Amino acid sequence: MTRWAFVPGTFKAYSASDAGDIRSNSRWVRFLSKKGKESWRKKTSKILKPWGNGSGYVCVYLSFGGNLRALTVHSVVMRTFRGRRPKKLDICHNNGNKKDNRLENLRYDTRAGNHRDKKKHGTYFSGFEKNCLFSPAEVRKIRRSQKRICEIARALGVDPRVVGRVKRG
Repeated sequence: MTRWAFVPGTFKAYSASDAGDIRSNSRWVRFLSKKGKESWRKKTSKILKPWGNGSGYVCVYLSFGGNLRALTVHSVVMRTFRGRRPKKLDICHNNGNKKDNRLENLRYDTRAGNHRDKKKHGTYFSGFEKNCLFSPAEVRKIRRSQKRICEIARALGVDPRVVGRVKRG
């Protein structure tokens, strides 16, 4: 059975489930017309559509007193069911899947514990593995090459400016 609880600080406008869903609750909302006339409309309850933030985490927009804020779903779920995040602790995904925001898959832990988990799950990248196009061996090969930058770039399928930056260090 899925449990729902109000998200703290949203004046009962939003609820989070232990299954990792966030919903907008039914409520009356004040609107102003173009002429400045005030009117009220009823908003019906609905599950919010999450979106990816580019880092693999799932986010939703929540309104706090008229200000929209993008929040990660795992932080909303943990704050709703476990309270504020203690200082110097991270929110960890037990199975290593950033999109699995079920309460049973989340926990507070130290940064070191989070990195141990990442290494265990194979989601920890460091050094050249993280964001680089070339391995250290490929960089050495590019720097030793006597070919023109354009030829190297065409062979590797990258922009010549990238090869030029590698050659210059």
